[in-house]
Amino acid sequence: MELQGQKQVIKKNAALPIKAQMASREVAYLIAQRKKPHIIGEELIKPAALAMCRAIHGEKMARELESIPLSNNAVGRRIRETASDILIQLMERVKNVNYALQLDESTDISSSSQLLVFIRYSFNGKLNEDMFFSLALKGKCTGDDIFMALDKKLHELGLSWDRCVGICTDGAGAMLGKKKGLKAKVHNVAPHIRFTHCITHREALACKAIVPELKTVFDTAALLCKDTGSDHEALLLHTEIRWLSRGKVFTRLYQLRDEVLLVLLESHSG
Repeated sequence: MELQGQKQVIKKNAALPIKAQMASREVAYLIAQRKKPHIIGEELIKPAALAMCRAIHGEKMARELESIPLSNNAVGRRIRETASDILIQLMERVKNVNYALQLDESTDISSSSQLLVFIRYSFNGKLNEDMFFSLALKGKCTGDDIFMALDKKLHELGLSWDRCVGICTDGAGAMLGKKKGLKAKVHNVAPHIRFTHCITHREALACKAIVPELKTVFDTAALLCKDTGSDHEALLLHTEIRWLSRGKVFTRLYQLRDEVLLVLLESHSG
């Protein structure tokens, strides 16, 4: 998304040259994208830019870069302004369209529970996926706690459950529990919403039960399928997890029979 609110913010800081403000915003955006500490702008990026400019263009042009504000506070402020601007644009896109959510609860390095939410929606004829928001969860992180935090945030942003068509989560009881999970709480207010178990999480669960030798075979097969442009790049795995049936495993094996034959021939097992 383009930063549509830049001009309004720049007008408020008319004391600085417009080009310097724009340069500061661009650098702050790069720092945020790469998740670097804000102080890197003042301690590394600006000195490096000055040194390169002096070496190539001379002292006169290097002095023009001195006016670019890249202090810790300046970078932090511009990142917050950019985030606010992007959120405003995102809300303009999704306020009148159907959307789906993908969410997960995780614990950060300070042992605090965080709820991460992504949103999918259609815009200009294309399916888009954006980071929506993150929330610090309090309490025991039960299905009720997650629902209350999610419901409050959606109302704050002016979104209705009526427009939500699906929610994708992991298979934890707090998420998909039929009585006390998030799924049950959401269906109390929006029974039309469809819940799905994240396919990536399913694959991660299945991989936990694979012996190292079999995992090596699957990794090799996946690379071969990718190189040959196959419709599938992996075999389904049968484990004790209830969501994976033997029938689906054999169906996928048959669909990949040519690729499986190549793997066996290359390993002289055919």
